[in-house]
Amino acid sequence: MQCTAHATIDAIQILLGYKYQDFTEYEESFTSFLAKTSNEGNNPRWVAQIIKQYGLYPRGALSHENRISEKGDRAIAKHFTRNYEFDFKEIKQENFAKELATSPIGVALHAWVEEEEGIYGDVGVTPNHWTLIVDEDMDYYYCWDSIEPNLKRLRKPFKFVYLLRYAVQRRRNMWWYDILNAIRNK
Repeated sequence: MQCTAHATIDAIQILLGYKYQDFTEYEESFTSFLAKTSNEGNNPRWVAQIIKQYGLYPRGALSHENRISEKGDRAIAKHFTRNYEFDFKEIKQENFAKELATSPIGVALHAWVEEEEGIYGDVGVTPNHWTLIVDEDMDYYYCWDSIEPNLKRLRKPFKFVYLLRYAVQRRRNMWWYDILNAIRNK
């Protein structure tokens, strides 16, 4: 049910680690709560918009066990939006390889039909899952997923119904952020 928040946050964490060596882990439950995720899941665009608007909540910092204090927790999550600008855009399948070179790609697909051990195929039915494509080669897409095993190989060709590319940029008006990080990393 939280696959949409999970994959979107994983994409952000991958980009932050790669671009800025920021390995902070973030809570899916906070984002799912604000996005009003139901048992049927959620819309990937809506979840990304919630993150863009409200930020991300560091893992392990929730104020109440299994309960989110909206006002206080939103203030903590805003720390992310003060330091980073997050964006996303829908892409077309024909631009997939070009976009994958700059970002993990969120994709809608039907989870999971295993053709043989560790290899999953496109069954061509209605998508029921949001996950993250992190790499590809001639034969496979490589997927980082919320369901174990987390790393999956998807046999090509694989038709994705909906695709989102993500971007994260550090805000440059936070001059003190660089100084603080330099002190922390000594």
